[in-house]
Amino acid sequence: MSAVAQDLGPEIEAQSQALGRLRTEVGKVIVGQSYMIDRILMALIADGHILIEGIPGLAKTTAIKTVSDAIHTDFSRIQFTPDLLPADLVGTEIYRPQNHEFHVKKGPLFTNLLLADEINRAPAKVQSALLEAMQERQVTIGEQTFPLPDPFLVLATQNPIEQEGTYPLPEAQVDRFMLKLKVNYPDQVYLDEKVEDYIVEVVFATREPAAYKLEKLANLIEYGASPRATIFLARAAKVQAFLAGRGYVTPQDVKTIGPDVLRHRVLLTYEAEARDLTPDDVIQEIFNTVDVP
Repeated sequence: MSAVAQDLGPEIEAQSQALGRLRTEVGKVIVGQSYMIDRILMALIADGHILIEGIPGLAKTTAIKTVSDAIHTDFSRIQFTPDLLPADLVGTEIYRPQNHEFHVKKGPLFTNLLLADEINRAPAKVQSALLEAMQERQVTIGEQTFPLPDPFLVLATQNPIEQEGTYPLPEAQVDRFMLKLKVNYPDQVYLDEKVEDYIVEVVFATREPAAYKLEKLANLIEYGASPRATIFLARAAKVQAFLAGRGYVTPQDVKTIGPDVLRHRVLLTYEAEARDLTPDDVIQEIFNTVDVP
């Protein structure tokens, strides 16, 4: 080992420990996305940009906002849309009649951490406005050039190209991203067997209400929820827990998301309709009656 490497050893170890503490603090807020957090920190240290392709609900905004807060830097989020203009990103010159001069108003691009949400929903002229910023770390407005803050990291999310209303990103821009991540919903959210049984019982109660002390609902439900409802209710409850910053599912998560999963799967009888009852009324009664673990 060279003398230089030996001299750097203690400093590297100290910085590595600091980075570990940062990961731990961010992980307290963003549960189950250690892969995404590690890559954000990697890009930040390596002075690179990230392109994320994946499904919605990944806590992307929360992740980068949490990192920004943890290292005390500025954060901006831009929702890319088909009608977005380059000036909406970089800023523009505004004329002030009182002194007959143009004044530069900087756009949201002037930040440390920038979340470009659904970047491929904006046309090429908007994408080109990012090229100079991503590569040169500067922006030209009118005849003036302004340096961007240091650090400057673009974290862009991209919808699959086959979705309607999206544009393929220019190759020159794609090449400016250091990393491209494919991120899915977290699988670290724990679902206890008792909560699993609770989900099954709730769904069964929509089919056989009398077996769950819900005799009064027997003549009100024409068809109960299908087996697919059990799967979807378990999945949705996991995401509900994840969005709440927890690594485990509670019965309240099931109750919170349950009506949204079940209301279009529980079909009522004519008697229920005559009594002006809705699926939500029936589902609420089931949740009020089925024993909670």
